[in-house]
Amino acid sequence: MFDGLRSDRLLSDPLFEAAVAYKNPAVSAIDLTDAMCDATTCWSVVGGVIVYFNQGHLTNTFASTLWPYLQGSVLKAMV
Repeated sequence: MFDGLRSDRLLSDPLFEAAVAYKNPAVSAIDLTDAMCDATTCWSVVGGVIVYFNQGHLTNTFASTLWPYLQGSVLKAMV
């Protein structure tokens, strides 16, 4: 596993882009890029946890660490 340039690691995601563009209060999109990347680099390991299963998928272990980043948005969407 290698750390990589943010511009190389982040693939376009048409579903995310469509959710953001939809502008419907019933649809939410949460960008978690900052949880695994800084301004220039996306990290293969964050906090001692392997981030990527492959280029397009997070490991279950890393995904389970994301609740602090998701909590506010999820709770807001449930209201």
